This record gives sequence, C-alpha cells and structure tokens, in this order.
Amino acid sequence: MIAIKIFSECDGEDIQRPGRQTGDMEPALAHPACIINTVYTPCSVEFCPVRPNLVTCGLYQTQQVQQDAGDESQDPPIERLGRCLLFDVTTDRQGSDRSSDPLVDAPIVCQELQQIDCAAILDQRWTQSLAPVLIVADADGDLRSYQLRQEDERTQLHFFDTVSCASNGALCLALDISDRLHSTQSPKVVTTLSNGEIVLLDQTSSSKKLVENIRWHGHTFEPWTCGFDYWQPTTVLTGGDDCTLKVWDVRSLPGQPVLINKKFGGGVTAVRSHHLKEHVFAVGSYDSALRVYDKRNFSQPVWTQTVGGGIWRLKWHSDQPDRLLIAAMHDGFKVVEVFNESSDTPPRIHTTFNERASLAYGADWGPALTQEDLKQTLVASCSFYDKALHFWYVS
Repeated sequence: MIAIKIFSECDGEDIQRPGRQTGDMEPALAHPACIINTVYTPCSVEFCPVRPNLVTCGLYQTQQVQQDAGDESQDPPIERLGRCLLFDVTTDRQGSDRSSDPLVDAPIVCQELQQIDCAAILDQRWTQSLAPVLIVADADGDLRSYQLRQEDERTQLHFFDTVSCASNGALCLALDISDRLHSTQSPKVVTTLSNGEIVLLDQTSSSKKLVENIRWHGHTFEPWTCGFDYWQPTTVLTGGDDCTLKVWDVRSLPGQPVLINKKFGGGVTAVRSHHLKEHVFAVGSYDSALRVYDKRNFSQPVWTQTVGGGIWRLKWHSDQPDRLLIAAMHDGFKVVEVFNESSDTPPRIHTTFNERASLAYGADWGPALTQEDLKQTLVASCSFYDKALHFWYVS
C-alpha cells in the first residue's frame, strides 16, 4: 500500500507570504523589439530547442456559430478555431539603428514560414530530438504531432499523427514531454483533460506516433497543468481548479497520488521541474503566488513570491538557473530571479514587460541570436485579448 501525504491550508502555510523585493533595485522595464498581430487570440508560444531561430505560436479563437433565421435559441453554439504559426526569427541591426522607436524599426525580423489551420490550441511542446516533433494539445481533445522538415530550402511542419484522448466535448488542456533533461527516442507524454482525467502516452521510437499507456481520473475540476520531474520521469505532477497539486508515481498507476497539496488560495495553473537543479519545482496559481518547492518537502515551499495578476505559465531559463519567466495573466510578463535555496535572499522581480499584454498567457525563452547579444536573451510572449505576439530582450 502506498502512503498518501496530504497537506492542506490548515497545516500552517501563509499562502500570501510574499518574498520581499531586496535592496532598492526596481525591476527593469523591457520594451518590445517586435510585435506581430496574430489575427486569432494566442495562448502559447514555444521556441524549437534544436532550431532556436524557429518559434511556434498556438492560437485559440472562439466565435458564435451563425444560426438560421427564426432560430430563437438563447444560447447560440460556440465554435473553437485554431491555428499554428511557424516563424523564423533573426536580428536586424541595421534596422534598429534607423529609429529609436522599436515598433517602427524593430531589431527583430520575424518571417512567417507557415500557417496551419486546425482545432483551437491550448498547449504545445517540442521534443528534444535532432529531428524535432511538435506536439499540440487542442480543443477537440486530441494530441496532434508535426515533424519539422527542411525541403527545397523551405522549413515546414508536416502533420503525421493524431491521438484522440477525450470524448463528449472534453478538451486537452496541457501537456508535457519527459525528455527535457535526458533526450530519448521514445519519450513519454502526459496530458490533462477538462473532464479531470490525466493521460500518459508513449512516443514510439520508429514512427514517432503516440500510443496511450494509461489514463486515470486526477481532479474534480479542470486540471490546468501537468509536468514531469525531468530528473525522474516516472514522477508526474498535476494541478487544477480544485486548488490542489498532486504528485503521481506512474509505476503504481492506476492508484492514488503519492502526495496531495491543498495549500493554495486559487486554482493551480502551472508547474515546472527545474532542468538544472534536481528536486526544484516552480508552481503557479490563480492566487498570484509563485511557490518554489524542494520536492523532498512538499509540505511548504522554500520561497513564496507574490507576483500579481494570476500565474498562467512558468519557464526556467535554459542555462541561467536563477531565472524564471512568468506569464502573469492580468499583470503582464515577468522575469523573476530565484536565488540559491540555501540563501537568505528571496526571489525578486528582475524584469517586467507590459506592452499590449492585457491577458498574458504564453511565454518562452529564446536564444541570443548574434554574438553581440550574448549578454541578452530573447523572449517571446503572447497576449490573448490583444491578439499580439511579442519579442523582447532580457539583460
């Protein structure tokens, strides 16, 4: 029998305990290097790990279906439309010298390579392989796979597989891939469904198609997020609108979670294993508190920092272990410095970005694109209601 650890708000954590902003250092305010109108509302953006000049933006658009004349229905049906945009991102140093206004002459040139119409996209991830596959979670309850190919000097995404994970109108809400730290030809994929289910799949090494391994009911309300422990991919974390974080050992499924943490003041919306620091996780919630945990003691976070707006997405920097990128919904985008867990210095907000960011949903770290940019990192972000994809730098 597996022992289940359950932590709730009565166990003593003050969930609103903010980390103090150290010293007199005010956050830097980032400015847009380039802003693109996405036409549809965007909710996710991902740089390709092996081709970091390539970035995809996933769109999720709702609209009312036109009804026949005389139809007096009070609730017209809603149609969900999606689109996947593939861009090639390069720097334009000459362009940046022509004007001080980054919106007029942006130092980033973003060329759209492809536009794929599909079901509305909620989340997406690239595999880490040299022949990368983009896996997309959509509103039809499917996971769709696209192979990145170079043909006749054209870079394109080629659809090759779809797996139906849900029925009865359930949506695929989030996904993660187990290969962030250890590249493999057959990684595992986890996705959460709006009906509360969690599905674990295997990517076959030969065809790269997904095969369902096991599914289980994990949450009473929508499970907004899921993620592997990249150091130990047999461990999966999920969080949902039931204000609960759960830790699962996939080797013991179907069964109960090995840990339940209910010490949140809102739905759990984001979880991210640290690929550079073993045992470290960042967890975000609608309650606007960033929590950094050591998984060896999930009863209480190492640090809690209130960032405002409600957290929707978290991304650790690829090679700077103390930096965390946050899409803070109603309070823009932020880069937080999370110092050594043994330090007395709490997290601090290093950089903010608020340009056309009324609902900050998607964000990802990009590369330093040229030698002159080695002290800067490119960031891509997207704002839902603004129909905007942004590119900006963090020093």
